[in-house]
Amino acid sequence: MVESYADRYPSQLPGGSLEGPLPPGPDSGAKPVPKEQYDPSNPKPDIDKYDPDKVKLPEPKEKQIEQDDPPEEDEPKKKKKKKK
Repeated sequence: MVESYADRYPSQLPGGSLEGPLPPGPDSGAKPVPKEQYDPSNPKPDIDKYDPDKVKLPEPKEKQIEQDDPPEEDEPKKKKKKKK
């Protein structure tokens, strides 16, 4: 199958061109990334100055719900007997 494809569509590259170094292209250097301006409605953390020891993460919602609920009694309530 490969032989029949190669016969119909011969390579347009000169022989041995894939074995040498790549030619220099227009993107030879890295472009500097422009720094975004500060947006007070959508602030982003500065990763270069980030210190995980100084950041306090909010508690998950499950723990917040438990703290808001009244504490449960340790002993179960006794059922009242029905009078006949």
